[in-house]
Amino acid sequence: MKKLFIIAAMMVATVGASAQFAPGTFSLQVKGGVSGSSLSNTNDIKVGTLENSFSYMRGLPTNILDTNLEAGAAGGGTIGLDLEYQAAKWLGLSVGVSYLAQGTGWDSFKFKQDGVKFRIQDPKITLGYVAVPVIANFYVYKGLALKSGVQFGFLTYAHLSAQVTADGNKEFMHADMNRSIKSNYENFDIAIPVGISYEFRDHIVLDARYNIGLKPVNKIANPDGKDNKNQSFVFTFGYKFKL
Repeated sequence: MKKLFIIAAMMVATVGASAQFAPGTFSLQVKGGVSGSSLSNTNDIKVGTLENSFSYMRGLPTNILDTNLEAGAAGGGTIGLDLEYQAAKWLGLSVGVSYLAQGTGWDSFKFKQDGVKFRIQDPKITLGYVAVPVIANFYVYKGLALKSGVQFGFLTYAHLSAQVTADGNKEFMHADMNRSIKSNYENFDIAIPVGISYEFRDHIVLDARYNIGLKPVNKIANPDGKDNKNQSFVFTFGYKFKL
């Protein structure tokens, strides 16, 4: 994620002057992009924590259930709108609404049961939110802005998914498994977004943000007693027009 921020900064450093809208005006930005996210305190999850969610894993030997999985970022997307008021040449205040996919993923793993070789690929949790960011944009140089604020998230769905391959002596099976786990997660989330953006002279905007989750999102306590909070990097490409 740090590398993506560096790339964004290099991009804005290589372009020419931009043209912001005048103080006292409103603008609307339409945007879309990609996200990379994780849940805090999921770096060392055991296979056994997934056992109750996937029926084919029940009753596995202890040595399999105790296998640690390393967490990694889960990819997703976002699309939305931002309404901004240019309060001063150096300050813009915006409120937006967007769809944002967050969550986390783990390494693939294998196990053998009753002579059948199983492979679980791309196990992940996907959390879908309607996000409402309220942002202060500090224009430090022409179209270059540093930003922070608060973001409210309203959960729309939560899925646990994986691709499962079973290879027996006479049969082979591949299936995409998907299970709703929305009842395990809080309906409301709050985060602090921090980021950087650049507005080109034709009002095209590149925006990179890191959302720091403040509120635990898991309803069910983890075995180690630690809470899970959303953490996500979001990169968007948008277009602003004056209202």
